[in-house]
Amino acid sequence: MKRSSDAAYSNWLIAGIGMLVGGFLLGAMMVIAGSGSRSIVLVAMAGLFFLVSFAGLVVLVVTLSAGLRSTSRSTKAAPLRLDAARIQARYAINSLGETIFDESYLDFEDPKTKLYVRISAPGMNGSEFKCQAPVWTRCGEGMEGTAVIQGDWLGQFFPKIAGPSQGDPYRRESGAPN
Repeated sequence: MKRSSDAAYSNWLIAGIGMLVGGFLLGAMMVIAGSGSRSIVLVAMAGLFFLVSFAGLVVLVVTLSAGLRSTSRSTKAAPLRLDAARIQARYAINSLGETIFDESYLDFEDPKTKLYVRISAPGMNGSEFKCQAPVWTRCGEGMEGTAVIQGDWLGQFFPKIAGPSQGDPYRRESGAPN
């Protein structure tokens, strides 16, 4: 998840809405206050507030388009196969916002439950990916294998079984039986 960019988008959205509403309301008050007196200062202030309102509309449109563009880019990315992927962590966030690490406390039927897996691979720092329950249950922390990702989505994970790091007391390092 890209929490920092999500927070930046939401902050810009709030700023744009505030500028739009605040500029419009203050500009309308200046127009109403200056309608009987014909004061050039009140008209100039009303124009300034309407300009702030227009700037808020521009900020709102630019932020919405940038957020939608970044979201659509992550789902349109080509699938990428990571052969030496290592599961660093897996966790879920339920409908109450609680972070859950143990699947015995997890309600897979709840549609608001979000499942995440953190993966590291050569040339890539640990990145978080969303996934569905069947993939999430196959990803044990510390496991190595092949992951298929697309944008911020983990589509498949195939664990490597009996690798050198897992050790097998009945086989030599070459894989031949004792």
